[in-house]
Amino acid sequence: MMEEQPYLLLQRYRRDRRNLLEFLFSSSLIKELRTPAGHVTSLRDLDFDNLSVDYILHSIKSGGVVDISEATKKYFDESSYPVMIQSQLGDSYFLLSDPDMSGSPPRRAPPPIDVNRTADNASYSSRQPDPLIVENIGASMDNFSPKYNATTCTPLSQVEDVNIPPLGLPCLNTACFHLLSPLIHTFRILEGLSDDDLQESAYEILLSSLVFSGIEVHTVEDRRKEKSSKFLSGLKTKREKINQQSQGRGRHSELVDTIRIQMQISEAMDACIRQRLTQLAGRRIWESIDIPKISLGLLNSVFKSDFLNEKSYIHWKSRQASILEELLYFSANLEAYERETIKSSLSKIRNSKEWDITMSPSERAEVLLPITQVELKLSSLSGKFSIQGETYCWTAGYHLNIRLYEKLLFGVFDVLDEGQFIEESNELLMLNKLTWCILGITQKMHNALYGWVLFQQGQMRLCY
Repeated sequence: MMEEQPYLLLQRYRRDRRNLLEFLFSSSLIKELRTPAGHVTSLRDLDFDNLSVDYILHSIKSGGVVDISEATKKYFDESSYPVMIQSQLGDSYFLLSDPDMSGSPPRRAPPPIDVNRTADNASYSSRQPDPLIVENIGASMDNFSPKYNATTCTPLSQVEDVNIPPLGLPCLNTACFHLLSPLIHTFRILEGLSDDDLQESAYEILLSSLVFSGIEVHTVEDRRKEKSSKFLSGLKTKREKINQQSQGRGRHSELVDTIRIQMQISEAMDACIRQRLTQLAGRRIWESIDIPKISLGLLNSVFKSDFLNEKSYIHWKSRQASILEELLYFSANLEAYERETIKSSLSKIRNSKEWDITMSPSERAEVLLPITQVELKLSSLSGKFSIQGETYCWTAGYHLNIRLYEKLLFGVFDVLDEGQFIEESNELLMLNKLTWCILGITQKMHNALYGWVLFQQGQMRLCY
């Protein structure tokens, strides 16, 4: 299951590795980029998960010419060998078993590894991880921690003892994972909602709950300008008045920035989403908000020019489409023609040439209109359990809502020190409570999920 603790470790490794590659490709260190089709200027089609970091670093040192075909070939060549670390004590590598306990090596040749890359097998691999692979992932990540000593190795049995059982939520319909090899760096997400997508969506929902509750949240740049204005203002008494009036809203903005840093959201994307949400809230077009309304509102008001690079925008737009697909397309309360309409509209949204170049803003609104009508139909349905304030989205999307709220709860722990609370943890929990009406969280559910997150953090510390 996706909630397993080794999966979280693996996702962190994958995210750090991808961030490194994105930094290298966006910098001026790479002078020339070559693909089988020739020279390219766009990086959106590159699969960072299948590129060799060592090859790219070596190419940068050798003049900055990177061949994508060679980087991919090197990546798969490296996957054939154990993970290694270069240190002053010599090269170290990781085994799947304890060499002292394994006895003599087998006299027969090992069987060939047949990697099946079909989507069905990929989905099965994500739900049924190999116990041996899980142990290896946990042990390898343990050895990379600051406490690692090259002369010792944590036994695999310790990692096996702290495996976290799955929460038991249904799998996301839009998530597809593929485990290509027992080695850590050959885990790849093919399509749909990834762990990073859930984290970014959870942050957007928190922002939405604040903005639509009438709480002002200013970006870092806005607060810099405000501080400059206060500095240039005249009398001390006037400055004190301004400080008293803005103290409350300033604290909310500081807390949101803390959450942004904890959840690794870029400052540029944060500023864009805050601005658009504030504009949507000012129009007062919705009596209540839910996740599909937020995605539809943002898709109708955010453009490619709002992002620093095209790749980030394409990823953001695809995430919004996947959220709508998860909550609306797979609903059991839709007619066949409504499902086909949503499918057609989402296909147009994902088509960059059609959505971002050909269509005008009014044509975009026409594409979103059928989805909006379906959302209004579903949101008007009554809840199943007669809970106060219950909406259709609470129960129909609970498997997604709980995952999103879990991401927010993880934000109260220090990302640099597993299991340690940050100083603002109590205040962040109070802010998270504003999302309850969107995600369908009750006090009992919060208590259970918070206890679950505390348990996971405690188990994570045992791994280190």
